[in-house]
Amino acid sequence: MSPELGVVSQGETIGEAKENIVEAVELYLESARDIGILEEVLADAGVDLKTASDSIVLSEYVTTPLQASMA
Repeated sequence: MSPELGVVSQGETIGEAKENIVEAVELYLESARDIGILEEVLADAGVDLKTASDSIVLSEYVTTPLQASMA
């Protein structure tokens, strides 16, 4: 689950679910880039492009329900 982006996915195991959500987020961000709204999507998710490094680590923006319940 990536609540900041509104992206969800699932899997039969926790590992598979994590792989699937990372793939879903990557596809979502690629699509946003392709249609020209990537900067807006990232800003809405709380990513400050002025201070972000050249690459964005997806694990910072992807959580599992277990992690979300612990927050």
